[in-house]
Amino acid sequence: MRILFIYANIQTGEAPHFVNGVAALSAYIKERGHQANLLFLDHFPSKDELKQHIIDISPDLIGFSTGSNQWQFIAQLARTVKSFFSGLVICGGPHATLAPEKVIAAPGIDMVCVGEGEGTILDVIDAMENGSPLANIPNLWVKENGKIRRNPPRPLIDDINSLPFPDREIFDYPYLLKRYPLTATLLMSGRGCPYRCPYCINHALARIYQGKGKYTRLRSPRKVCDEIEDLHQKYGLNDVLIYDDTFTYDRNWTLEFAREYRSRFDFPFTVNVRPETVDDELLVSLRDAGLRRIIVGVEAGNERIRREVLKRNISDDALMRLFHTAHELGIRTWANTMMGMPGETPENLQETIDFVRKLAPDQAQVMVFYPYPGTNLGDLCRKEGYVSSREVVTTFAGESVLKLPTVSRKQIKHAAELFQWEALRGRAERQTKGEIDLVLLYLKKFGNKHHKPLQSIEIADDDRICIPAHPPSEIGFQLGLAAEDILHFAIALDPQVWDLRPEGTRFVIEVKRGKTVRSVFEKVIDPKSEPGDRRWHDHSVKLEIAGQAELRFRTETMGSNAEYGWAVWAQPYITRAG
Repeated sequence: MRILFIYANIQTGEAPHFVNGVAALSAYIKERGHQANLLFLDHFPSKDELKQHIIDISPDLIGFSTGSNQWQFIAQLARTVKSFFSGLVICGGPHATLAPEKVIAAPGIDMVCVGEGEGTILDVIDAMENGSPLANIPNLWVKENGKIRRNPPRPLIDDINSLPFPDREIFDYPYLLKRYPLTATLLMSGRGCPYRCPYCINHALARIYQGKGKYTRLRSPRKVCDEIEDLHQKYGLNDVLIYDDTFTYDRNWTLEFAREYRSRFDFPFTVNVRPETVDDELLVSLRDAGLRRIIVGVEAGNERIRREVLKRNISDDALMRLFHTAHELGIRTWANTMMGMPGETPENLQETIDFVRKLAPDQAQVMVFYPYPGTNLGDLCRKEGYVSSREVVTTFAGESVLKLPTVSRKQIKHAAELFQWEALRGRAERQTKGEIDLVLLYLKKFGNKHHKPLQSIEIADDDRICIPAHPPSEIGFQLGLAAEDILHFAIALDPQVWDLRPEGTRFVIEVKRGKTVRSVFEKVIDPKSEPGDRRWHDHSVKLEIAGQAELRFRTETMGSNAEYGWAVWAQPYITRAG
């Protein structure tokens, strides 16, 4: 049979990405002789556009996968699909599992898969092929003669080593690797999570599967490395993002993985960790195996919020030690945070900004809390009447669906925007260079209303803090200069646009004193046409001027299309003779 998966990423502002769950189902049914296609939607299609896609593929079964933030679009899409598609439509994914009553009530949905989908979708396909009833398939909720049949969950898959590697071919995978190399390499070493954070869906999923097997399961280290080797051989992959919620919770497994990985690969990997699951010895073992970066759920800058609201009994000191140790070992750090949680105040939001500055991560990210259905914190928000009818399509845009008594939506959005501006201040202070550090001066001089936040850009395993300069742009610094001052900097285009930006970008540095403007640097780089431009271009320029002057950094496009001119000035600073 031919199955069409439809996945929505509409109005999120987020890049196209690899979706492990859809890929896992595709691989499972392909292994059993069926065909699978994917329609990845980054915009809401017209009825004619959607119909043509489906006519072109001619599926026997359509499967939607959805999270809570995209459900509003999936419901509309399903209704449209059913207006011209006579086959069956099934919906799965996190939202379908946590809010099945809402999903099965949608007019365009015939069936809902609650929980793991491999066995369920295969049973549905077999039933369709054999003309047998769907009514008793475990995990399946199905509409039948105007009623809804709600079947109990099936046992969890115990031997996840037996599952095929997720199907990356269903995506435009070479394109994803070029444009979004880190997220494209995402893979999972296991399923589930041993922790029960009340804002995360894992405790809700564990409840559904109570008595149905072990919720947290790991593949063998060898099997995980086999998948990495498969990706390396097929696609030339040379970087890996292992995205389990907590990679290091089983110490012996983690050490065995480090030994296996080190014996087979010489390229780096990234993992999620919790402070209480790692120590110096484990970090050293992972670093020696190739660990490049750890992602840490800092979540909040206030210990009370972490302990009482988020049920994460992790002290400030423990987080500070982890980040300090990682930096000492040469491991890069990424801090994940949330804002807009029940019980938070404007002061708490500022504490998160301030604490991340102390941690000084190499990268940092903020999400706005979302009350996912079926989670303890989500249920609390609904019980207290905090949840509005407002919809948000992404948790990264600073918008909250809650109406909290302690902090307003406007304050949450403002704090999230300020976080973006301040996120790399700690790193900039940790990596200060020269007598005049222009990265720090940029933060001091400008604000987030008219300028873009600092960026962390990685090229060829060389990660640098950058001032963004998307052309056409101009940034000016009023400085007191000495005749022997030397300006050091690097230029580049973001690797995401190397294959998209035609005709190059011109970088110009000028010194303006009074009415006199003198160019001290000019260079055009064109990574699309010139492979040699796919790197950092490091430069040092003697400024040869004394007294007050304006140092101008300009970029401009060489062609008519500026859409992909993502240019950066990396770590500019001035050294002074003597």
